[in-house]
Amino acid sequence: MNDDLFDVYKKDTGITHPKTLTDFRLIDKVTSLEGDMLVKVDRTSMLNSLECRAPFLNKKVWNYTNTLPEDFLMKGWNKKYILKEAFRDQFPKDFLDKSKSGFGAPVGDWLKSSLG
Repeated sequence: MNDDLFDVYKKDTGITHPKTLTDFRLIDKVTSLEGDMLVKVDRTSMLNSLECRAPFLNKKVWNYTNTLPEDFLMKGWNKKYILKEAFRDQFPKDFLDKSKSGFGAPVGDWLKSSLG
C-alpha cells in the first residue's frame, strides 16, 4: 500500500495504515458517515419535518461491535452478519437478504415532468 494513501485520515482517526475491518469501519464512520451521509440525511429529514435516528452509531453499540470478532460483522461480502442472524427467525428470508438500496434521485420522473 502507498505509504501516503491513508495519511489524510490520521488527523481524524489516528490511523495511517489500516489493517483490520475495525480500522476501515472507523475511517468510513469519520469520512463517509459523519462528513457526508449523516449531514445529508439530517438536512433532508429536517426539510420534511422528520426526525431520523442512527441507533447503530450509538457510542455504546459502536464500542461493543468493535470488540466482536470480524467474522461476526461480515462473512465474505455478507455485511451485518450478526444482526441478520439475530433476526433470522423473525423476518422473511427475502427481507434479510435483500440488496441495499440508497436514496436515488427520481431523474426519470423529473425528465417526464415540466423540469425535463
